[in-house]
Amino acid sequence: MNKTAKIVLGIFLALSIIGTGFGLFYTASPEYALKQTIKDVQERGSEGLKDHVTDTLRTEIEVMEMISSNPLISYIAGTVSDQEATQMILSEIQEIDWTVDDVIRSQKQAQVIMRFQYKDSLKGTIPIKMIKDSGKWKISGIGIPKIESILPSGEQKSA
Repeated sequence: MNKTAKIVLGIFLALSIIGTGFGLFYTASPEYALKQTIKDVQERGSEGLKDHVTDTLRTEIEVMEMISSNPLISYIAGTVSDQEATQMILSEIQEIDWTVDDVIRSQKQAQVIMRFQYKDSLKGTIPIKMIKDSGKWKISGIGIPKIESILPSGEQKSA
């Protein structure tokens, strides 16, 4: 093998190793975990979300789903807590457009701001806490949404 071929092969191997390392780093990031979560949520709704949360949060989500599906419990909970927006988001999660707005992370924890838009009627952000659990990033907490704009159903935005 001539010298040029060895150099080209060396460069190719180095780039392959760097590419593999970057790929492993990226797929082990909270950003990648959230992109997978968004994909699963769009395909399977709240069931897709449950695959990406801690066991404790999964239980909380199931309770919120029970509350939002029962009108009486939903009314009572809505009068004594600030969970109404979170319940609506969970009940309509499959219809919401999600993007990652900001991520602050350490090796085992991350604070994420997710941006959401529900049709043309609701826009805002929601804080998400993540932890690295057995080498996999999982959502460990969902904060109270910050609503940036809301339009009543059927109302059109003025240009």
